[in-house]
Amino acid sequence: MKKIINFNSERNSAIEILRIIALLMIFFHHSVLHGGASFWGTHDFQDLVRETLYHSGKLGVVLISGYCLTSSKFRWKKLINLFLEIVFFTFLTYICGLFYNKTSFDPQELKKILLPFSSYEYWFMSGYLLLFLLSPFINFGLDKLRKIDHLIFIIIGLLLCSIIPYFYKYSTYTTTIIYFVVIFLIGAFFKRYPLIDLKIWKFVILVLSIALFIFLNYLIVKNADNAETKKNINRLFYDTYNPLAILIGTGIFTFFTQLKPFSSKVINFIAYPMLEVYLVHDSNYIRPFIYKLVFETKTIPHSSTWALKFIGINFVKFLAVFVIALLLKIIYALTIGNMINFVSRKIEPKENQ
Repeated sequence: MKKIINFNSERNSAIEILRIIALLMIFFHHSVLHGGASFWGTHDFQDLVRETLYHSGKLGVVLISGYCLTSSKFRWKKLINLFLEIVFFTFLTYICGLFYNKTSFDPQELKKILLPFSSYEYWFMSGYLLLFLLSPFINFGLDKLRKIDHLIFIIIGLLLCSIIPYFYKYSTYTTTIIYFVVIFLIGAFFKRYPLIDLKIWKFVILVLSIALFIFLNYLIVKNADNAETKKNINRLFYDTYNPLAILIGTGIFTFFTQLKPFSSKVINFIAYPMLEVYLVHDSNYIRPFIYKLVFETKTIPHSSTWALKFIGINFVKFLAVFVIALLLKIIYALTIGNMINFVSRKIEPKENQ
């Protein structure tokens, strides 16, 4: 059982905390985006909270992938397991969606489920799968590079996927793929060339990163009536590959990599189904149900306590999704995951002894 349901593994719990925080940020981002939270136009604290939650979703998550994958030996079993898990969770949410939305079966939707690469709709998981597939080749190349060469590749990648697209106002699927590779390179750089102990400076970097993030949201709220100014500020950090989004995410990530590694079974247990929390809550098939669960947040009236109510209600929803995702992950681990492990032991008995 321990080998199948491995939430007590010796993972670095400092990074797992960041994983949990990142998923909370994504959940609240989607709560604003899909849950109908209004921008009130009052330019007050409630609008600031709304904008901060809206822009919080994509900071730091892919950095975790780069940091972890660069030190993990590639296994086909891992890739197959990740692919089947995505299909498993997406298929289950699709079946639930059919019953909830009372819609008829659509073969095109089934194609998207069985072939996650076929649609940009699942952009993060498609990118993550591709990154995982490319990781052994990237790591092999990084083994041949000097530190300065590694840094130059990061700079070139940032120019291609972040700086140039910002000034020329374009974005393509190719840009997104380059972005995933660049984030991998940044994570790998942290892993291969750890910073010296920053001591108190790591807290300064964290505070400055958060302060810059909140300040940018404040500028958007303040300039809400000036569409052009708001748009220009927004473009600096509203998406994962925007310049300040990468800067802020890297600053937050730096803090957690500077913490002394430790292992907590409680923290690792909470982090265990975070990928599945993402797959469940961001499913197009049951999303309408989730954002009506407990309380339909778009009906919360504007008041001095709107932010408190919105955060409280959606945190309860996050806990509900967490429990569902955890149960489904355990079911997957005991069935499909167990079969993958069994076949793997038969094919590679020495490796799995």
